[in-house]
Amino acid sequence: MELSHTHHVLLFPFPAKGHIKPFFSLAQLLCNVGVRVTFLNTDHHHRRIHDLNRLAAQLPTLHFDSVSDGLPPDEPRDVPNRKLCESIRQVTSSLFRELLVSYNDGTSSGRPPITCVITDVVFRFPIDIAEELGIPVFTFSTFSARFLFLIFWIPKLLEDGQLRYPEQELHGVPGAEGLIRWKDLPGFWSVEDVADWDPMNFVNQTLATSRSSGLILNTFDELEAPFLTSLSKIYKKIYSLGPINSLLKNIQSQPQYNLWKEDHSCMAWLDSQPRKSVVFVWRIGLQLEDGFDSSTIETMVRSVMDQTMEKTVAELAERAKNRARTSLCHFQRIVLLLLFNAPLAADLKHAAVLHLHFDFLLLQPRQIGLENVGT
Repeated sequence: MELSHTHHVLLFPFPAKGHIKPFFSLAQLLCNVGVRVTFLNTDHHHRRIHDLNRLAAQLPTLHFDSVSDGLPPDEPRDVPNRKLCESIRQVTSSLFRELLVSYNDGTSSGRPPITCVITDVVFRFPIDIAEELGIPVFTFSTFSARFLFLIFWIPKLLEDGQLRYPEQELHGVPGAEGLIRWKDLPGFWSVEDVADWDPMNFVNQTLATSRSSGLILNTFDELEAPFLTSLSKIYKKIYSLGPINSLLKNIQSQPQYNLWKEDHSCMAWLDSQPRKSVVFVWRIGLQLEDGFDSSTIETMVRSVMDQTMEKTVAELAERAKNRARTSLCHFQRIVLLLLFNAPLAADLKHAAVLHLHFDFLLLQPRQIGLENVGT
């Protein structure tokens, strides 16, 4: 997939923070080599971009556009969400087609035609529409290669009756034998979430992306070689691009992308703590839902140090048991600050590798008593 200054790439992530952030990192890399990029968000997330003018000034080849997700402004957009997924298929898909047509028929007021689409690996309709219009389309997975490969095995696991009992180990998945139980699968397979949406729709959307021109992953060959080899038999081409954060770190004055203004006041407190203690924050952060503020993180760290974790976890579990989510954006930002800007970075030799694979780590048995909070 060779790109040049004449290319105009449209990036379209799934409207969730944990998907938008990696897509924007990919957009930064493309802009850094002079490629024109249009970053397409839903209106809801586009309105939440902090300091859009500064981003536009620092990345002159980056442009933003948005389409409606079809939901009222006050409608919850937590993921998984049946209403959101259905609305995207019914409303956003037609708007996406109109947008591509307007770019490529010369009616979009001076904007050059789209020459390539990079869409989320959980989206099918952008592939259908891009193929219809004769535009090359690639998929970008915000998951690890291992996790994505597991999705392709879900139909077989269901057929074999293996997704019935939470404690049951899953068998027959190459590379995951004896490692994963049903309860270790992502949260959308929990009883509560299955009642609110159809997880097989997510699986089927992902399976359909095998028709794309290629798959981009934020990983590298040495880390996930067996799974990249397996995925290369499913997708036409595989591009292991990672680790994206290490690539971005070498770009001067890289802009920061925030869905909201973040409170980093806890950083000074963390810097004052004993060396290596931040590793507990890392493990705890994997369990926190999106939007936990710095005071909650500080409480969790203190509870580890004061050996009062059991009480703190019980309180958090009670609050989060019906709405648990993984921390894929807000906490990630704090971790990145620690990795690249704090003295503690020297003690986290493998932190870059761990950061790549939040989703893989979440599949492992829990080590600190947060298992019942949810994944």
